[in-house]
Amino acid sequence: MEIICPIDKTNECIQRISILVSSTTNEGFSLGSNVGGFGTNNNRGLFTSLFSGFSKNTSNLARKLAPPPRPIKPGFPEKFYIGLALLLPFIGFDIYIFLSAQSDKQSIPPGIIMIMILCTWPIFAIANGISVYKKNKIQYIELQNEWKQMIENWNKLYFCNKHGIIFNPSNETVYDIEEFTNNKNDILKKCF
Repeated sequence: MEIICPIDKTNECIQRISILVSSTTNEGFSLGSNVGGFGTNNNRGLFTSLFSGFSKNTSNLARKLAPPPRPIKPGFPEKFYIGLALLLPFIGFDIYIFLSAQSDKQSIPPGIIMIMILCTWPIFAIANGISVYKKNKIQYIELQNEWKQMIENWNKLYFCNKHGIIFNPSNETVYDIEEFTNNKNDILKKCF
């Protein structure tokens, strides 16, 4: 199937969006050094410096037509780690009290019940952190599937440089650049 512009029905200046974005995006790494000198009255010195950097140059059009960003994978919430950090010393202290009570032949160490009560907060924080993580992971999987569909739809779009439009050749839907940029996710979520 020949891809043609829906406005003038020619194939001049037509390019797939994915190719246009990748061909107008340059990434690079630079590494270098500087040497210089300074001096005041009788004090003189020489300095050197090293620099490195990563750069990504993208045309304005490529930024506007870029694919939607990949969803960020969730991690455990802070309260999980705080609870874990608080629980470990409590458990260690419980073991210490229990072992010292065994050596003194006491039945129930006096401080162990209080420590066990204090352990409930970190346990609840850890349980809640796991619950939040599981919920976020389910949401992430849904967002990931939605993103994959959006990328698949994005790969079907073409750009006519002559008329400055984005279009889907299968159904001849046409968008101008600003409309596409401002509503990219909604446009790409639609069934093509």
